[in-house]
Amino acid sequence: MQKNGGIVVGIIEKDVGIYNSEGFDVHEVNNFKTKKSSLKNYSHAEEVETLDPTYILRKPCDVFAPCAGDGTLNQYNAQHLKARVVIEGANGPTTFKADQMLEAKGV
Repeated sequence: MQKNGGIVVGIIEKDVGIYNSEGFDVHEVNNFKTKKSSLKNYSHAEEVETLDPTYILRKPCDVFAPCAGDGTLNQYNAQHLKARVVIEGANGPTTFKADQMLEAKGV
């Protein structure tokens, strides 16, 4: 996405979510994670969320791309999603209930 002009403003991992309204250099983020095993101390983030990494989905963005586990978007967090479009890059990242909620919101 970055290669084609997209700006990645948020990244959610299992133990941390990071956000920067100006965007991240995804290669730099990947190198940091490879060296440190976590993004918890990533200094180029405006916000780092460790208690509930999914809190980052409350930040505005155009596209949210869940690319990891099942049920990433569910009935408990789908109402907070600020994206206009969801592009699923995993097997079953959106539950049926979340899909209904997002459709009702026009996402």
